[in-house]
Order: sequence, then structure tokens, then C-alpha cells
Amino acid sequence: MEKTKGRSAPAPRFSRFWLAGFETFFLPLRKILLRKILVANRPQVLNAEWPLLLVGNHASNWDGFLFREVQRRIRPGAAIYSIMLERVLREKPIFRKIGGLGVETGNAASGVRLLRRLSALRAREPGAVISLFPEGKLVSPWRAGLRFESGILGVLRALAPVTVLPIALNYEHLLGLTPTAILNFGSPWVVERGFPTLGDLQAAVQRPLRETQAWILEYGEELERNWLFPAGREIWKA
Repeated sequence: MEKTKGRSAPAPRFSRFWLAGFETFFLPLRKILLRKILVANRPQVLNAEWPLLLVGNHASNWDGFLFREVQRRIRPGAAIYSIMLERVLREKPIFRKIGGLGVETGNAASGVRLLRRLSALRAREPGAVISLFPEGKLVSPWRAGLRFESGILGVLRALAPVTVLPIALNYEHLLGLTPTAILNFGSPWVVERGFPTLGDLQAAVQRPLRETQAWILEYGEELERNWLFPAGREIWKA
């Protein structure tokens, strides 16, 4: 997808009222179904005048909700918008009210509409947070190699200048009956003039993903107990 020109499109909607209502019911459920969130290498300072694009592997249906937690910690005053399949928004229309941006895979017109809406969002809210899982479907994080859809390159052009924040996601049953989420941040990537390739973006998420998997293989069920010893790590309550 290329950066679009011509007629503008309405910027997406984000209702803090609907988000507060949704999270009133959702957050207590998350505390029951998710044990803890282990976090590594969270960046402390990012340019708040540019959009922040969160890019990760798609390991679970928890991913988007954890990216909301990332936004809450890194850029708490900003709205968060999520690029997702249009069919998911039709099935769960509340997501559209809290920043859902739909796209139909393989549909060029849908892709163009998405880019126009992102350009409008960039003009209206330059400090917004946008989340994207470029694999386009749930895939085991243990698969050998990520395969991003090429549409992410158009997203970058629509939002540039933009800061890309790669995040690797894993979920493991370490202790107890519920899974522990593991978020490992890659290095922030400033996209202003020169644009990365699809391979560059895949590698930016693959590196922290492989690092996390090495920690899991080394520590097993002791990972949580040993988590805070190296610098740059945190444990968030689910």
C-alpha cells in the first residue's frame, strides 16, 4: 500500500467514555485469567510529538489489551487506535467505539481507506498511539520466523514521521493455573525519511522474541522468581 493522495477520509473515533465502560468489566476479568505481566527493556523517553506505532507478533487474543497497558504506561494521556480485521469489528462493534480501525485483507480499496484514515488521524492527533500486528492472524511465537503482511509499509508512510516500537509477546504457564504474559521491548525505530524494509521490521520484533524464548528455555518455571535481577525489568500486575 502506498501513501495516499486525493480526497480525505474521516479520522477514526476514540471514545474515552466507552473505553472506561469496557474496562470496568474487562480489567477484573483480566486479573482472574492472567497471572502477571513480565516486562523487559521498556523505553523511558519517546518523542511525544510524533505518533507511536506499537508493532508486535500476534501470539494471543490478549495482545491488543496488553498494548493498551503499554500505552497507559508509556503515553498515558494519548488515545490508542488498533488496526484490526473488519470482520472482527463487525462481530464486536464496541471495538470501533474505542479506536478500532478495520481493514479487509486482500481488498485494495479497504487498504486505501485505512491509509486515508491514518493520514487524517496523523493530522488531528500527532501524538496518538496506534497498535498493529502485521502477521494478520494468530501464530505461535515459537514458529521459526515472522511473516509480516506488506501493508505495514503503507501504514508507516501514512503516519511518518513516526516512532515504531517493536514488542515481542509470549505467554507461558510458569506457576499457577493461569498464564503469565511476557513483553520484551525492542529498540525504538524513528521513521522520518528513509523507510525500513519488511525484513527490517520482522527482524526488529524477531530479536526480542528470540531473546525471550532463550530466557524461558534457561529458567523454565523459575523465570518469574529470577525476573527482577537484571536491570531494566519490571513486573506489572495483571
